[in-house]
Amino acid sequence: MKMPAVVGGNDGLSKDFLEQAYQGDSQFTLTQLWLAKLNIKIGEPETAKIFLNSIINIQPNDIDQNWIPETLEDQAEALKLLKTL
Repeated sequence: MKMPAVVGGNDGLSKDFLEQAYQGDSQFTLTQLWLAKLNIKIGEPETAKIFLNSIINIQPNDIDQNWIPETLEDQAEALKLLKTL
């Protein structure tokens, strides 16, 4: 996963940007999913597993109710990815 060229286009900048986004909202599952995919790509599967398990374990009461459909999609993708590790 790479950021667009306008922000550097490299994994290091991607990771920095996504970690900042995660610090801003640690319940936003899409950010966690991107972080998991990036960590898989850069050879850090144990870190990826932490993010994937966090996504899977989020309960509907823990998130903004407007994001439930997207969260359910992210949970399904996280489970699928976790099974590959």
